[in-house]
Amino acid sequence: MRAACVAIQRLALACRRRGLPWPADRPLVLAVPGRGAGQLHAVNAVAGRAGLRPGQALTDARTLVPGLLVRDAEPAADARALTALARWCRRWSPRTATDGEDAVRVDLTGCAHLFGGEAGVLDDVAARLASLGLTARLAIADHGLAAWAWARFGTGGILPAGGAQAALADLPVAALRIAPYTAAALRRLASFPLEAMLQEIGPLALIQRTVTKASPAELHKQLSRTIETDGRHPVARQALSLLGLDDGIVVALGRDS
Repeated sequence: MRAACVAIQRLALACRRRGLPWPADRPLVLAVPGRGAGQLHAVNAVAGRAGLRPGQALTDARTLVPGLLVRDAEPAADARALTALARWCRRWSPRTATDGEDAVRVDLTGCAHLFGGEAGVLDDVAARLASLGLTARLAIADHGLAAWAWARFGTGGILPAGGAQAALADLPVAALRIAPYTAAALRRLASFPLEAMLQEIGPLALIQRTVTKASPAELHKQLSRTIETDGRHPVARQALSLLGLDDGIVVALGRDS
């Protein structure tokens, strides 16, 4: 299998800005209702450079960035736009699907040669998105999770067949694409490479103590799929021992699509 990840940068802002005169040099955010005055759903580049991030409280954002422009987010409209984009991506493959809130997964198996190879696909995607006023981080790998991780946390581009394990080994733990509550608990470990996380008992023990809602099986399922190990990799075996899982469980998880 060969899969591409098309991760649209600031999709929510791209959807909302059409036809609206938003100054490019002002910090701007989209907000959704939440506790108090709401929370940030998306931020433009200027707001990001000022330290704002999605998920922050709107009241805190206003305090940090005086003169902040705030507009209402429309998550349902964003989801419809992403679904339409997934259909639009069928020009490169009949097998496409939305992937999270702002990305499309494209199964390129048997299709890339129609566009001059995988590099030709990426060039065509980038050019056609640019004509729509969109930019994206693009990656191709042996499966969707590896492509997603490489687009989000790597340099993007093409990972050769069988090359995901070596390329992804130095990515931060957030590249595991685990559940949001797990990611929050792992934020302090964000600088830990995947390989180091597996080899060091300290971080793994911390995960077990702090991520009370996340099962070790969930963590290993995502890890096995992302770094393409079937449980026989020596580092994976060490992690199994530390997390109290046996080889049979993770072999099954690693083969689960």
